Amino acid sequence: MSKSIAKTHQSSHSKYHTRKRTFFPYEIAVISSLGPETVRDQTLVLLRSYNVPVEKITVWIQSPGQESVYHSILRPGSFARIVCIPAQTESEFYNTISQSYCPGTQLVFLSDRLSGLYESNTSGDSSFKTPLRSLLGLLNTAFAECKQQSCTLWGIQPNHSQTVYRPTISTSLHTLSSEFWGCINPGPLISLQMNLGVEFERCILFYKHDGAIIRLNMIKITVCAPSVQPTGKAAKQLLERFPNLVHIHPNKHTNDFTIRLKDISENVQSEEK
Repeated sequence: MSKSIAKTHQSSHSKYHTRKRTFFPYEIAVISSLGPETVRDQTLVLLRSYNVPVEKITVWIQSPGQESVYHSILRPGSFARIVCIPAQTESEFYNTISQSYCPGTQLVFLSDRLSGLYESNTSGDSSFKTPLRSLLGLLNTAFAECKQQSCTLWGIQPNHSQTVYRPTISTSLHTLSSEFWGCINPGPLISLQMNLGVEFERCILFYKHDGAIIRLNMIKITVCAPSVQPTGKAAKQLLERFPNLVHIHPNKHTNDFTIRLKDISENVQSEEK
């Protein structure tokens, strides 16, 4: 699998850095919570470095009345649109974004906290010093795996995960990063309900619907700010709704806890290739 992934990256990389226009069948949803300066100086610069077509980039914000501020700060020609959704909850925000695209659209979500993408093709490597060579190659691999496994959600390990990264792909239930992920838009088939903790709920709902989710273990990100962690109330709600899929691990030395996702139902085995 690692050889095929590397081959995909290399072939896409060579095409991607020519002057010719490259077919890019994905829609990029930039989720902004840090403000327009971060989107201008970090997110859009990162996407430009991978030659993402401007017309594919939509910046989504949740603060009412901020569209004019973003338009005045973001550089013209560096994005397609800015859309404000004054949602009351995070789940409502993401549901509305999903409803804004046609079912079946290949969506890629990037948080403006994302500052870098790195890859590793060496088993057990934890350094991840190699910048991602081709975003297009990665997306081609991710969505191809979704179609091969008949599922619709893919992602990477959370940035705070202590798991050693490997050049493999997992299909069992795992927590995925909220900073960088994608899906084949399910439309109304998947509807989030929670406020905090939607990244866990999202993984579970897609897994229950499809029977698998894709996690790319060879990719790591850097962030400029930590994401908001779910409260104890959100963890309890997840545990009550999905007792066979959610596991809470308290830290003995602090009041903190870790939420882990794993399907402990009968006849379910972890799959990795």
